[in-house]
Amino acid sequence: MAESHERGERGLTPVVGIALLIALTLLLAATVTAFALGIEDDRSSDRVPTVAVDFEFDRNAGVDDGLTIVHKSGEAIAAESLLIVIDGATCTGDDPTGRYAATLWTSGSLTAGGAIDVDGDAVCSGGSDLDLSGAIVQVVWNPESGTSTLLGTWHGPA
Repeated sequence: MAESHERGERGLTPVVGIALLIALTLLLAATVTAFALGIEDDRSSDRVPTVAVDFEFDRNAGVDDGLTIVHKSGEAIAAESLLIVIDGATCTGDDPTGRYAATLWTSGSLTAGGAIDVDGDAVCSGGSDLDLSGAIVQVVWNPESGTSTLLGTWHGPA
């Protein structure tokens, strides 16, 4: 009798092992299929791009201050998702509110090595000169869906 009881337990162990092996194989196959078909890529448009942004300032006395925003390295950024926000800038001859926002470009993308020039023509009306000495300039990634993310900030020399 003891021999028949041991045979029953021995038969159960291989069955459980095979069931676990099949389950593991199916899980692995599903994971490989998901990556092979690009299911992960569907959410990439909502993912915050990894970029390095730098600012180059050129102060011109009596003329527009020049600020260049340089995409140093990282992923390309779709132009329609990029927003430049300028706080605290002043324009000579205008009655400025001190806050300006401009969306640059209408198509294409900003890639590594590319640059954006922030000048008075884009910000000030009536041909006034732009003074960025007390300004804060922010580069914001602003996708159509999702949350905006600050990519870089520059503080004026004042």
